[in-house]
Amino acid sequence: MTITFLAGDSKELNIGLEPLPTLAKGKILDVWCEPTEISPGSSATVYVKWKNIGSMAGKRDIYVSLSAGSDGVGYSYGYIFDAYAGAGEEVISSCQVDVSPEAITSIGRIAAWIGKPPPSDDTFIKDGCFKIVAPITRIGERKCMGYGLYELQMVNDTADWILIERNSPQCGYVSPVTLIPTATTAVIWGYVYDSLTQKLVSRATVGWSSSAYEGDIEVSTITDENGFYQLEVEPKHGCILVHHPNYYGYFEWLRGVEAGGNYKFSPPDGIQPFTATIYGTACEGQFVTGTPIPGVTISMVDVNGNSWTDITDELGRYSIIVEVATESRRYPITASHPDYYEQTWDPRLYANAKVEVNFLLSPIPIPSPLPPLPTPPPGFVGTYLYNLTITPQACPPGENITIGITAEFIGGGSGTRVISDAKIYPSQIYEPPYQGVSLTLPPKTIFLGTGRGQTSKQIVEWVVDTTTFPPGIYQVAIEPLWEGLYGTFEIRK
Repeated sequence: MTITFLAGDSKELNIGLEPLPTLAKGKILDVWCEPTEISPGSSATVYVKWKNIGSMAGKRDIYVSLSAGSDGVGYSYGYIFDAYAGAGEEVISSCQVDVSPEAITSIGRIAAWIGKPPPSDDTFIKDGCFKIVAPITRIGERKCMGYGLYELQMVNDTADWILIERNSPQCGYVSPVTLIPTATTAVIWGYVYDSLTQKLVSRATVGWSSSAYEGDIEVSTITDENGFYQLEVEPKHGCILVHHPNYYGYFEWLRGVEAGGNYKFSPPDGIQPFTATIYGTACEGQFVTGTPIPGVTISMVDVNGNSWTDITDELGRYSIIVEVATESRRYPITASHPDYYEQTWDPRLYANAKVEVNFLLSPIPIPSPLPPLPTPPPGFVGTYLYNLTITPQACPPGENITIGITAEFIGGGSGTRVISDAKIYPSQIYEPPYQGVSLTLPPKTIFLGTGRGQTSKQIVEWVVDTTTFPPGIYQVAIEPLWEGLYGTFEIRK
């Protein structure tokens, strides 16, 4: 407004001025967010409970951040501008925060502070108040995993991703088909899978016939290392036949094959292999006690490198279904446990066989406790031997064992000492004729002292070749004077 004063005028003027906003003195009491389970790329509402601890009402800006994972991946910020609270008043303010699409699945943290960023020392931090979870999915939703197209379906009241197309163009798959149909032919191509392992089957014979008999096959091919085949066929109603020496035969009628057509066909459930079942128990068998051993790994490997494993239950039981050839053949099966010696059998297996293989395992002995370490007698002056080490403590025959001791000169002066009474002898041999190796280690001469330029401590070592040592436990004894150092090592099969 404009006010005009004339000479000699006297007026009373009242002007109402708006006071500058007061900055509240705030303290954050709590933070939380809704929902508590958040998907990457979605939003959440963050609530901040704070109190104006100043003597006047006022406003403040409040900043919040969400982070997930130890490295803070998926850091996201939010802002609450001009949050107002009266003097001494507790207020709940909120804002929306967009969660980063790169947020990892983990427990999240909320940080909040009053004032301008970056956060200060009085930042309020609350861990574990929300989770970053996998994106919400719906039944019928599809996704790619490799070249496979999967669909979320309900299976036995549980949502599960089901493979609906193995090599899907939707997932970037490019067909390796090289045959081109003509005006008088059609091309059929596809893959052959193992129905149990879902692995591709190579060297399977795939044929086309007007009947379901192998003798009527008109054209055939062999699957490559990727289980792929392609056929150029005469257009008509016909039958695809699949044969492999380790699998049951398979056939499927294809109708409506027309000239110039390009058809993809893979046996929907794969082809069924010949299998055998091996079952049995693993027990402690050094003295044939029959005590079942849980946690034993039972493993098999065939000549092609395929492997199968099972772990024995609390009753020592296991069961393995393995793929076998049609002809009878031996397959090695091994039982292993860290506290027992391994045992291997090679049962003969064939298609549909059920074979019981039981294991009686021998426990690995635990060495008896060693005598306490010696200590120097009062007033001893000279070279003192202690700290016997054996590396490794267990090894197969032929590996070197290193035996070491520490020699230290105690008292004033210096001196020479010869270590000549160091021996190895068998303590327990596992196999007939139960005779181990005994030997005396070569003597060692050492000179130590505490004077200027002299060495007062030294490591003394022997390296022992165990090629001739039969499996068992061996004792090491170094018994010079009064020290008496003892240790053990094991030679394992």
